[in-house]
Amino acid sequence: MITFVEGVLEEVLPSMIVLNAGGIGYQILIPLSSYSKLPAIGSRLRMLTHHHVREDVQLLYGFSSGEEKDLFRLLLAHVSGVGPKLALAILSGMSVDQFKSLTTAAVAALTTTQSAVITTAQLASLSKAQVGALTTAQVGALTTSQA
Repeated sequence: MITFVEGVLEEVLPSMIVLNAGGIGYQILIPLSSYSKLPAIGSRLRMLTHHHVREDVQLLYGFSSGEEKDLFRLLLAHVSGVGPKLALAILSGMSVDQFKSLTTAAVAALTTTQSAVITTAQLASLSKAQVGALTTAQVGALTTSQA
């Protein structure tokens, strides 16, 4: 697992950055919430990451805070039908605090994210206690046990 990448910010797009760490350029997919917090190109940056491995590709997803990363991993582990791409879109559409205080209107906003069908029941299955008190270690244990 690649937990974080620290290096010089080489390239920035709203959905992706390239970090030069030790002469290697790491392409990292990011939510819009992380994009708005990026420093200038050429600055040093430490980006928290989730390393996603599939049969055909390995991807790094990056986050500006531990809370964003925890919520991303919680969505992957506990909401049926949500993969990394959709979890990133959810984080791009609302902050972690907004997600923690989900209302009916917020659920409606989520269900229109990239034409995804996320039911109220699926989102309600993530209790406020799970989202609010989740630690990185707990998410790591959840995702490791499901592998």
